[in-house]
Amino acid sequence: MRTLFCAVLIVAAPALHAACNDAAGPKVDWSGCSKERLILKDKDLQEAKFVRAILLGVNFASANLTRASFASAEINHASFRDAQLDGASFEKAVAVRSTFSGARFDGANLEKAELHRSLLNRASLKGVNLSKGDFGRSVFDGADLTGAT
Repeated sequence: MRTLFCAVLIVAAPALHAACNDAAGPKVDWSGCSKERLILKDKDLQEAKFVRAILLGVNFASANLTRASFASAEINHASFRDAQLDGASFEKAVAVRSTFSGARFDGANLEKAELHRSLLNRASLKGVNLSKGDFGRSVFDGADLTGAT
């Protein structure tokens, strides 16, 4: 009688994204995470990933979010006041009652984004892709939309 022995090799695959409890910082990956009432004011979060994240009442005021991705994120009652969002992606993101006043979105992608009842007063949206977006009851007073589509 023969005994058949099978060996199984388990290889640790690299994580698709960082853990939701990782510290905030450049290139942090909180994709798919749920964050509530965090104070991230003045933080350096360049190239951070918030893809499909749920962000409720998060304060990103004056944060550096250059080239960050908020694609398909749910953003409610958040503050991005005076934040740097140059080259950021909000593609298919939904933001409700959020503040982007004074934020700089130059070259950002807001294609198919839904920003409802949000404030974009004095925001710089130069060269931003706004195509197929829905901005119901949002306020753009004094915003710079030069070259936006």
